[in-house]
Amino acid sequence: MFPWRKSLVLTVSRKSADRCPSCGSTLKSKNLNKQIDTILLSRSKEYGKLYEYVKSEINKSRTVDLSNREIYSFLESTRESDEEMAIISMNQYIENNVAREGKGLPYLAAIINNATMTKKSKQEHEFKMLDRIPPRIDRG
Repeated sequence: MFPWRKSLVLTVSRKSADRCPSCGSTLKSKNLNKQIDTILLSRSKEYGKLYEYVKSEINKSRTVDLSNREIYSFLESTRESDEEMAIISMNQYIENNVAREGKGLPYLAAIINNATMTKKSKQEHEFKMLDRIPPRIDRG
């Protein structure tokens, strides 16, 4: 009946599911829970509690719970971020009820990474300003 219908059929390959959505590296599905636990254990207890609360808030606002791949992608993308800025960003995320707007872990990861970059650039700017010698004024 519709000759073009066959061309719209998509095939899903198994190889695309074995890649990290954020960095593209190959994931080991057997050890994904261990990798998540390892990353969480390297952070403070306060970070862990906030992370669990944020995760539960996101799961409440979604019809499908977060997958281990999404969680691992979030933790991996924020691994190099400053923990203090991550805690501040998670508190802002919770206070503003952003999860109810449908914004999930990628949005929170962007907030955390942006706050970390801002903090680093402020520190670099402050260091450069303190390192300069004030201009010499000749009076006379």
